[in-house]
Amino acid sequence: MKNIARIGLLGIMLLSPIIAQAVPITITATGKITSSSDDINHFGLGTGSNTILDASITATWSFDTDNWGYVSESPTSAHYQSTTNWVDSTVNIDTSTIDINFSVSDEVTDADTFYDQVFLKDEDGSDPGLDRYFVVDHNSGPNGGVVSYAWIFSYLDNIITSLDVAQTLSWSADDFTTDIGTGHFRFFDSSAYAWGTYRLDTFTITSSSSVPEPSILLLLGLGLAGLGIKRRKSFKV
Repeated sequence: MKNIARIGLLGIMLLSPIIAQAVPITITATGKITSSSDDINHFGLGTGSNTILDASITATWSFDTDNWGYVSESPTSAHYQSTTNWVDSTVNIDTSTIDINFSVSDEVTDADTFYDQVFLKDEDGSDPGLDRYFVVDHNSGPNGGVVSYAWIFSYLDNIITSLDVAQTLSWSADDFTTDIGTGHFRFFDSSAYAWGTYRLDTFTITSSSSVPEPSILLLLGLGLAGLGIKRRKSFKV
């Protein structure tokens, strides 16, 4: 039995780093609309400028770190991008009269072009250097498209600690008063737009390791143990 346990444990140890490679990242931003325009009454409050002014915004972006296609790097910047739909995003628009939720992927069901990307700068340029984090989910199709992005940057605070796309951070406009954070979303077709720009109050990046459930690892380990026992029996005289 001890040998079985050892083989099972060895199987778990060997398989864990192979299975758990991607790191799921979630970015959450909150803020207030500072300007908007709606040509098509997309927000349900009529057409014209600033129909959703001062609305509360909660936006999210999520991706796995092994899904970006390629990266352009320099010593102080990294640009992660792909021609695939590797960033997913949602936006909640909350005013005193409406509460709208949408995702970029759901809005553009015929999307065939994607401009999803994450762009980082860490102490870029002259002293003090620029720190910047930019994320965008952009899907386009034959009949139009949707884009949602946000960015924060600072010349004084060291808010970016590396060029790793899997890094985490927590930024607040109250804590970093010399920094700037902005978000934007836009619906568009060949002739009309509906969009909103918002000032960021918070910008948080969290990660979680995509490790399989313990029961799955246990089954895999026991499977290897079974193979070991069978092999021992096959050589037994």
